Amino acid sequence: MGNNNDSFNVADLGAAYVCSFERRLAEDRADLVNALKTKLQGLAGKHSDVFENLSPNVRKRVESLQEIQSQHDDLEAKFCISLFIPSDMKLERSS
Repeated sequence: MGNNNDSFNVADLGAAYVCSFERRLAEDRADLVNALKTKLQGLAGKHSDVFENLSPNVRKRVESLQEIQSQHDDLEAKFCISLFIPSDMKLERSS
C-alpha cells in the first residue's frame, strides 16, 4: 500500500470540494442576478408611475432637465473624444 493511492484520493477529494464550491458560487451568482433583475423591473414600473403623477409644471421641469442632461452628455462625449484624437488629425471646421 503506497502513498500514491492516498495522495490520489486526497487530490480527488480536494478537486471535488473545489467543484462543489464553484457550483454553489455559480448558483449564488445566478440567484443574485435574478433578484436584481426582479428589483430593477419593479423600480422601472414605479418610475413611470411617479412621473405620470407629477403636476404638469413639474413634468415640464423634469423634461427640461432631461434635455439639459442629454446636451451635457453630448458635450462630455465630444470632450473625451478630443482628448484621444491628436490635434493634427482633427478636421478643420469651415467658416
